[in-house]
Amino acid sequence: MRKIFFLLFLCFCVPAFSGENAPSDKMMLIVLAGQSNMSGRGFIEAEDKVPIPNVYTLNKEGKWIPSVEPTHFERKTCGTCLGRTFARKLHEKYPNRTIGIIPCAVGSTPIEKWVPGAYFRHRSGLEYHPYDDAVKRIMHAKHDGAVVAILWHQGCNNAGDLKKLGFEKAEKEYRAKLLGVIRQFRKDFPELEKTPFLMGHLYSFRPSLTIEHVNAAIDNIAKTEPHTASVTADGITSNPDKIHYDRKSLQLFGEQYFKVFESMK
Repeated sequence: MRKIFFLLFLCFCVPAFSGENAPSDKMMLIVLAGQSNMSGRGFIEAEDKVPIPNVYTLNKEGKWIPSVEPTHFERKTCGTCLGRTFARKLHEKYPNRTIGIIPCAVGSTPIEKWVPGAYFRHRSGLEYHPYDDAVKRIMHAKHDGAVVAILWHQGCNNAGDLKKLGFEKAEKEYRAKLLGVIRQFRKDFPELEKTPFLMGHLYSFRPSLTIEHVNAAIDNIAKTEPHTASVTADGITSNPDKIHYDRKSLQLFGEQYFKVFESMK
Protein backbone atom coordinates (compact mmCIF):
# COMPACT_ATOMS: atom_id res chain seq x y z
CA MET A 1 0.00 0.00 0.00
CA ARG A 2 2.80 2.37 0.92
CA LYS A 3 4.55 1.57 -2.40
CA ILE A 4 1.38 2.35 -4.39
CA PHE A 5 1.01 5.67 -2.56
CA PHE A 6 4.62 6.55 -3.34
CA LEU A 7 4.17 5.81 -7.06
CA LEU A 8 1.03 7.96 -7.16
CA PHE A 9 2.97 10.73 -5.42
CA LEU A 10 5.64 10.60 -8.12
CA CYS A 11 3.08 10.71 -10.91
CA PHE A 12 1.30 13.79 -9.58
CA CYS A 13 4.04 15.74 -7.82
CA VAL A 14 7.21 15.27 -9.83
CA PRO A 15 7.53 17.43 -12.98
CA ALA A 16 7.52 15.51 -16.24
CA PHE A 17 10.81 17.18 -17.13
CA SER A 18 13.51 18.05 -14.63
CA GLY A 19 15.63 20.26 -16.87
CA GLU A 20 18.70 18.05 -16.56
CA ASN A 21 18.18 16.42 -19.95
CA ALA A 22 16.10 17.14 -23.00
CA PRO A 23 12.72 15.42 -23.46
CA SER A 24 13.03 12.07 -25.18
CA ASP A 25 11.24 13.03 -28.40
CA LYS A 26 13.01 15.12 -31.00
CA MET A 27 12.45 18.80 -30.38
CA MET A 28 11.47 21.56 -32.82
CA LEU A 29 14.21 24.11 -32.18
CA ILE A 30 13.98 27.89 -32.64
CA VAL A 31 17.12 30.06 -32.75
CA LEU A 32 16.80 33.67 -31.56
CA ALA A 33 19.64 35.92 -32.78
CA GLY A 34 20.38 39.62 -33.08
CA GLN A 35 20.41 42.37 -30.47
CA SER A 36 18.27 43.70 -27.63
CA ASN A 37 14.86 43.84 -29.31
CA MET A 38 15.27 40.12 -30.00
CA SER A 39 16.51 39.24 -26.51
CA GLY A 40 13.62 41.39 -25.27
CA ARG A 41 13.10 44.25 -22.85
CA GLY A 42 9.33 43.98 -22.38
CA PHE A 43 8.18 44.45 -18.79
CA ILE A 44 7.42 41.04 -17.30
CA GLU A 45 3.95 40.29 -15.93
CA ALA A 46 2.73 37.37 -13.82
CA GLU A 47 1.44 35.34 -16.78
CA ASP A 48 4.91 35.47 -18.38
CA LYS A 49 6.16 33.32 -15.51
CA VAL A 50 3.69 30.53 -16.31
CA PRO A 51 5.36 27.79 -18.42
CA ILE A 52 3.93 26.97 -21.83
CA PRO A 53 3.19 23.22 -22.14
CA ASN A 54 5.83 21.34 -24.15
CA VAL A 55 7.99 24.49 -24.57
CA TYR A 56 11.50 24.68 -23.09
CA THR A 57 14.37 27.14 -23.13
CA LEU A 58 18.08 26.34 -23.22
CA ASN A 59 19.38 28.23 -20.20
CA LYS A 60 22.81 29.75 -19.58
CA GLU A 61 24.14 26.43 -18.25
CA GLY A 62 22.99 24.55 -21.34
CA LYS A 63 20.05 22.83 -19.65
CA TRP A 64 16.48 22.66 -20.92
CA ILE A 65 14.12 24.41 -18.50
CA PRO A 66 10.38 25.16 -18.73
CA SER A 67 10.01 28.30 -20.80
CA VAL A 68 9.27 31.39 -18.72
CA GLU A 69 10.41 34.99 -19.08
CA PRO A 70 13.03 36.26 -19.27
CA THR A 71 14.01 33.91 -22.07
CA HIS A 72 17.41 35.54 -22.53
CA PHE A 73 20.05 36.04 -19.88
CA GLU A 74 22.73 38.22 -21.44
CA ARG A 75 21.72 41.28 -19.38
CA LYS A 76 20.01 41.90 -16.06
CA THR A 77 17.56 44.07 -18.03
CA CYS A 78 16.21 41.17 -20.12
CA GLY A 79 12.42 40.94 -20.12
CA THR A 80 9.77 39.47 -22.37
CA CYS A 81 10.80 38.65 -25.94
CA LEU A 82 9.08 37.86 -29.22
CA GLY A 83 10.58 34.34 -29.36
CA ARG A 84 8.40 32.95 -26.60
CA THR A 85 5.25 34.13 -28.39
CA PHE A 86 6.52 32.46 -31.57
CA ALA A 87 7.08 29.25 -29.58
CA ARG A 88 3.59 29.46 -28.09
CA LYS A 89 2.07 29.74 -31.58
CA LEU A 90 4.18 26.80 -32.72
CA HIS A 91 2.91 24.80 -29.73
CA GLU A 92 -0.69 25.64 -30.66
CA LYS A 93 -0.03 24.37 -34.18
CA TYR A 94 1.81 21.23 -33.02
CA PRO A 95 0.50 20.49 -29.50
CA ASN A 96 2.08 17.03 -29.39
CA ARG A 97 5.58 18.20 -30.30
CA THR A 98 8.23 19.43 -27.87
CA ILE A 99 9.64 22.85 -28.70
CA GLY A 100 13.03 24.24 -27.66
CA ILE A 101 14.05 27.90 -27.69
CA ILE A 102 17.76 28.63 -28.16
CA PRO A 103 18.37 32.23 -26.99
CA CYS A 104 21.46 33.71 -28.66
CA ALA A 105 20.75 37.44 -29.03
CA VAL A 106 23.14 39.97 -27.47
CA GLY A 107 22.04 43.55 -26.82
CA SER A 108 23.92 46.44 -28.46
CA THR A 109 25.76 44.27 -30.98
CA PRO A 110 26.45 45.73 -34.44
CA ILE A 111 26.23 43.29 -37.31
CA GLU A 112 30.02 43.30 -37.64
CA LYS A 113 30.16 41.32 -34.38
CA TRP A 114 28.07 38.48 -35.84
CA VAL A 115 30.96 36.76 -37.60
CA PRO A 116 33.23 33.90 -36.50
CA GLY A 117 35.87 35.02 -34.03
CA ALA A 118 34.36 38.46 -33.36
CA TYR A 119 34.61 39.76 -29.79
CA PHE A 120 32.19 42.26 -28.26
CA ARG A 121 32.62 44.11 -24.98
CA HIS A 122 29.58 45.96 -23.69
CA ARG A 123 29.99 49.25 -21.86
CA SER A 124 28.92 47.42 -18.68
CA GLY A 125 32.09 45.34 -18.95
CA LEU A 126 30.30 42.17 -20.04
CA GLU A 127 32.10 40.24 -22.78
CA TYR A 128 30.72 38.12 -25.60
CA HIS A 129 31.57 36.28 -28.79
CA PRO A 130 28.07 36.60 -30.33
CA TYR A 131 28.38 34.34 -33.36
CA ASP A 132 30.69 31.76 -31.79
CA ASP A 133 28.51 31.57 -28.68
CA ALA A 134 25.43 31.03 -30.87
CA VAL A 135 27.17 28.21 -32.75
CA LYS A 136 28.09 26.49 -29.49
CA ARG A 137 24.53 26.71 -28.20
CA ILE A 138 23.04 25.40 -31.45
CA MET A 139 25.56 22.55 -31.54
CA HIS A 140 24.59 21.64 -27.98
CA ALA A 141 20.84 21.85 -28.61
CA LYS A 142 20.69 20.00 -31.89
CA HIS A 143 21.54 16.71 -30.19
CA ASP A 144 17.95 16.88 -28.97
CA GLY A 145 16.16 18.02 -32.11
CA ALA A 146 16.24 19.96 -35.37
CA VAL A 147 16.20 23.71 -35.98
CA VAL A 148 12.96 24.69 -37.73
CA ALA A 149 13.48 28.47 -37.79
CA ILE A 150 16.08 31.17 -37.16
CA LEU A 151 14.57 34.45 -35.97
CA TRP A 152 16.77 37.49 -36.54
CA HIS A 153 16.32 41.09 -35.37
CA GLN A 154 19.29 43.44 -35.45
CA GLY A 155 20.29 46.78 -36.94
CA CYS A 156 19.83 49.62 -34.45
CA ASN A 157 23.56 49.65 -33.77
CA ASN A 158 24.14 50.15 -37.50
CA ALA A 159 21.73 53.10 -37.69
CA GLY A 160 24.56 55.64 -37.96
CA ASP A 161 25.76 54.09 -41.23
CA LEU A 162 23.02 55.91 -43.14
CA LYS A 163 24.34 59.36 -42.24
CA LYS A 164 27.97 58.35 -42.75
CA LEU A 165 27.60 56.52 -46.05
CA GLY A 166 24.36 57.67 -47.62
CA PHE A 167 21.37 55.43 -48.28
CA GLU A 168 22.61 53.47 -51.30
CA LYS A 169 26.00 52.54 -49.87
CA ALA A 170 24.67 51.90 -46.34
CA GLU A 171 21.97 49.58 -47.69
CA LYS A 172 24.44 47.72 -49.88
CA GLU A 173 26.96 47.25 -47.06
CA TYR A 174 24.38 46.10 -44.51
CA ARG A 175 22.84 43.72 -47.05
CA ALA A 176 26.24 42.15 -47.76
CA LYS A 177 26.98 41.72 -44.06
CA LEU A 178 23.58 40.19 -43.26
CA LEU A 179 23.89 37.84 -46.22
CA GLY A 180 27.25 36.85 -44.78
CA VAL A 181 25.61 35.99 -41.45
CA ILE A 182 22.91 33.89 -43.13
CA ARG A 183 25.37 32.00 -45.31
CA GLN A 184 27.82 31.48 -42.45
CA PHE A 185 25.12 29.84 -40.33
CA ARG A 186 24.27 27.57 -43.27
CA LYS A 187 27.91 26.80 -43.91
CA ASP A 188 28.51 25.83 -40.29
CA PHE A 189 25.23 23.88 -40.19
CA PRO A 190 24.58 22.43 -43.67
CA GLU A 191 21.28 20.99 -42.47
CA LEU A 192 20.01 24.59 -42.16
CA GLU A 193 20.31 25.25 -45.91
CA LYS A 194 16.53 25.29 -46.33
CA THR A 195 15.58 26.36 -42.81
CA PRO A 196 13.58 29.62 -42.77
CA PHE A 197 15.66 32.63 -41.77
CA LEU A 198 13.18 35.31 -40.70
CA MET A 199 14.38 38.92 -40.52
CA GLY A 200 12.32 41.47 -38.61
CA HIS A 201 12.02 45.07 -39.75
CA LEU A 202 13.24 47.75 -37.38
CA TYR A 203 10.98 50.48 -36.02
CA SER A 204 12.39 53.85 -35.02
CA PHE A 205 10.90 56.08 -32.31
CA ARG A 206 13.60 58.74 -32.63
CA PRO A 207 14.59 60.92 -35.61
CA SER A 208 18.23 60.16 -34.82
CA LEU A 209 17.66 56.41 -35.21
CA THR A 210 17.82 56.05 -38.99
CA ILE A 211 16.95 52.50 -39.99
CA GLU A 212 15.58 52.82 -43.54
CA HIS A 213 18.68 51.25 -45.10
CA VAL A 214 18.42 48.23 -42.78
CA ASN A 215 14.78 47.56 -43.67
CA ALA A 216 15.54 48.00 -47.37
CA ALA A 217 18.42 45.53 -47.12
CA ILE A 218 16.19 43.01 -45.36
CA ASP A 219 13.55 43.31 -48.08
CA ASN A 220 16.12 42.93 -50.84
CA ILE A 221 17.54 39.80 -49.23
CA ALA A 222 14.05 38.34 -48.86
CA LYS A 223 13.49 38.83 -52.60
CA THR A 224 16.73 37.19 -53.70
CA GLU A 225 18.01 34.77 -51.05
CA PRO A 226 16.24 31.39 -50.85
CA HIS A 227 14.44 30.44 -47.65
CA THR A 228 14.50 33.93 -46.16
CA ALA A 229 11.66 36.33 -45.42
CA SER A 230 11.10 39.78 -43.97
CA VAL A 231 8.66 40.46 -41.13
CA THR A 232 6.78 43.75 -40.85
CA ALA A 233 7.13 45.87 -37.71
CA ASP A 234 3.78 47.60 -38.24
CA GLY A 235 2.02 48.39 -34.98
CA ILE A 236 5.16 48.40 -32.83
CA THR A 237 5.18 50.68 -29.78
CA SER A 238 7.96 51.31 -27.31
CA ASN A 239 8.98 51.26 -23.69
CA PRO A 240 9.50 54.69 -22.10
CA ASP A 241 13.13 54.64 -23.32
CA LYS A 242 11.92 55.06 -26.94
CA ILE A 243 14.38 52.38 -28.02
CA HIS A 244 13.03 49.01 -26.93
CA TYR A 245 9.74 47.48 -28.00
CA ASP A 246 7.18 47.07 -25.24
CA ARG A 247 5.64 43.80 -24.09
CA LYS A 248 2.47 44.11 -26.16
CA SER A 249 4.47 44.88 -29.31
CA LEU A 250 6.84 41.97 -28.79
CA GLN A 251 3.87 39.62 -28.53
CA LEU A 252 2.45 41.10 -31.74
CA PHE A 253 5.85 40.84 -33.42
CA GLY A 254 6.18 37.18 -32.38
CA GLU A 255 2.80 36.47 -33.96
CA GLN A 256 3.87 38.25 -37.15
CA TYR A 257 7.07 36.20 -37.30
CA PHE A 258 4.99 33.03 -36.93
CA LYS A 259 2.53 34.09 -39.63
CA VAL A 260 5.43 34.57 -42.07
CA PHE A 261 6.94 31.25 -40.97
CA GLU A 262 3.67 29.47 -41.74
CA SER A 263 3.40 31.13 -45.14
CA MET A 264 6.90 29.93 -46.09
CA LYS A 265 5.94 26.29 -45.64
